[in-house]
Order: sequence, then C-alpha cells, then structure tokens
Amino acid sequence: MTTTAQHLIAYRRELNDGGLTFDLVDELVKSAAQTLVANEGLRTLSPDPIRIVVCAATGHQAQQWVNKHNLYPRQVLIAKNPDALHGLTDFAVVTLPGFETRLDAQRITEVLKAMHGGDFTDQYANPSMIGTAPGRF
Repeated sequence: MTTTAQHLIAYRRELNDGGLTFDLVDELVKSAAQTLVANEGLRTLSPDPIRIVVCAATGHQAQQWVNKHNLYPRQVLIAKNPDALHGLTDFAVVTLPGFETRLDAQRITEVLKAMHGGDFTDQYANPSMIGTAPGRF
C-alpha cells in the first residue's frame, strides 16, 4: 500500500521535474494533500491499531467514557453497528451499562465473539483496569 506521503513526494518530484516554480509546486502539493486525505483518508506505514471496542447504550455515553479516560480516538472504536466491527484484531471490549438494551446488542456481541475466536472477557469494564492487562496499552 502506498502511503499519503509517498504519493505526495512522487507528485512533488514530477512537478519539480516539469520546471514549475517553487511556490506553485508548494501550492499544488498542498491542494493534492487535502484532496487525498479527504477522499482516501490518511494512509501511513504503521497505523495504530484499534485496541478497545466500546459497547454502550448511545454514542454519547461511549464518547464520555473515552474522554473520561483520556484515550486517543485512534485507539478506540465505538460499536455503532455490527458492520463497523469487521476486520478488527487484538482488541479488548468495554461494555457500558445499558448496552444490552440496544436492539442490535446481540448481533454486535456475536460479531465480536466471532472475531475474537469465541467468547471474550470484558477486561476493561472496570476503568481502573486500563493499562494493567499484559499486552494491552
């Protein structure tokens, strides 16, 4: 996979080889960067993996939990629906009170179990446990 930076470096090289002015090259590369990130997202060599899936009654409740524990958004995936969970590996699950009342709670739990290779332990339900499990954070 080609990273965003690799695309932009190749584009800059092509523009410089074409004899464009330094200022024009900078402006064109800046515009290309904005377009690339807007359309394809920022692609890096080693993105931080999602480490915690937060299952909550609402997105607002999940975001409050994330904020309370000063977690970075790239470390957390809020389980908004079952389809958002596919492809995750090496993750822990936090289930907040009220999650079980959601209409899609059972399906989300089934998807998480399937990706986790069976049943999983909600290791981080107790917020004081974050960072204490071996191999996590």
